[in-house]
Amino acid sequence: GLFTKAVAGEISVVGDFTQDGVGGVSLANQSVRAGGDLSVRGATTLTNNFMFSADELTLGAIDSGTDGVYSLLLDARVFAELAGPVGQVGRLSALSTGTSGALTIATTLVSTTGNQDYNVPLTFTAGSLVSPLVLRSQGGDIDLGRTVSAGVDSKGATRSVSIQAPNGNVYVRGQVGTSLAGVRFGDYQSVTDVNPYGFSVSAGDIWLFADVTTFEQQRYDGSVHIGNNGSNGFTRLLVSLDPTVAFTGTINDTVPGTHTLDVRAVTTNPGNGLVPAVVFGGSVGQATPLLNLLAFAGVQASDPGAFAGNVAFEPPGARFGTVTIGGNVATVGNQTYVGGSVQIGGNAGQPVSLYSESGTVRLLARPDGTGGLVNGGNLRIVLGDRANLSLDTFELIRLSGLDPANIVEYLGRSGEADAADVNLFAGADLQWVLTGMENQGKTDSDTEVMAVTDVLVSAEVEVGSMQAAECESSSDGQDGVSANQNLDGSGSLECAP
Repeated sequence: GLFTKAVAGEISVVGDFTQDGVGGVSLANQSVRAGGDLSVRGATTLTNNFMFSADELTLGAIDSGTDGVYSLLLDARVFAELAGPVGQVGRLSALSTGTSGALTIATTLVSTTGNQDYNVPLTFTAGSLVSPLVLRSQGGDIDLGRTVSAGVDSKGATRSVSIQAPNGNVYVRGQVGTSLAGVRFGDYQSVTDVNPYGFSVSAGDIWLFADVTTFEQQRYDGSVHIGNNGSNGFTRLLVSLDPTVAFTGTINDTVPGTHTLDVRAVTTNPGNGLVPAVVFGGSVGQATPLLNLLAFAGVQASDPGAFAGNVAFEPPGARFGTVTIGGNVATVGNQTYVGGSVQIGGNAGQPVSLYSESGTVRLLARPDGTGGLVNGGNLRIVLGDRANLSLDTFELIRLSGLDPANIVEYLGRSGEADAADVNLFAGADLQWVLTGMENQGKTDSDTEVMAVTDVLVSAEVEVGSMQAAECESSSDGQDGVSANQNLDGSGSLECAP
């Protein structure tokens, strides 16, 4: 039958509290407190805002008596487990945990109309790739305040999670899965994995303040913001092992030019039919630029010193997988894209622009018909004063049948003038470099020739006019003045009275 607690009064026991019948539970009061452990196995309906408090909590299915009206606080000093669906019949208005202990979710649904705040380490032990654990907030935020684990044997069980806050924010503040930062591949192989198999986040805004490691796909649907949690440094490492990492929306830094986003889709078995892929579907850094953006798709490097997540890209034939750049990218520092192919998207009919203020832009792909730079004609690379392009990127562009001069532009200080009205350009130098490459060995006196070994990949060249030295006095005894003489020595040097 039904166990009912009316609104008046609370339940508080010194020792344990257990409800273990098959009947339901209806709670109109505000709390059940136990000095020991607390277990409620029956399907529970809340008709008031409620708190369970104990050393260890074990709860079955929980619903709000009126959809979206009543909230639940789990205050477990040691451990809490949600063993049944939450909000399947009537959604809670909110769900939160205390700040001590840990939480295990052994069900496939937690649904609220408002916020879900997980302030303790979270482990989920149910859900598969086909039917994942769903954490859903219809109108609020979902805050993963601590680490997230998929439990032992997560790979064999394909244990996956889908986090949905279509009208709010998702915050990832603690490590998801096993940390690979600084871990050598040989050491990682002996670790018991607790990575989610799949990790999918859909929200208006997604705040990545920690690293994520998964076995299968990571997918981020929404505007992504890259930051840190105050103790984990300024690089966010997202690694998928057998593997896709896909962003469908925009990506921006939380503080301009502060954080590095390092994305890796890595396979240990290139023959399993799963092609590693990193996909940037939207723009990166257009509102707030990242410090660096790194994207690697490929096969796990097997040399003894290789770190977990490192891909093999030498020799060039070892490059594998795809990196797709679908929108404009802006960074203060480096941009690196490595895969069997680097694919340039359509960008709503506009060229895809890669802009670096002061770093190196590098694109590496397999230089054959099955890889290379795909749709490279829609690519533009724009480099600031102190930025440069790697020589192997020049070669990739040329091997793709494209003219680098039509793709790469140096901004520099183009169009500005100094106090002496001297025009300073750091844009014309690229064409000068390319002309030197194309004309190596020619003797045309009008062409500046450079050996290939001396090709500049970064240059700031002042091109324009300069004031030549004062002319000698003219024959009539009057002092002369000089006309402008170009830096290459052309132009006239005339004396006038």
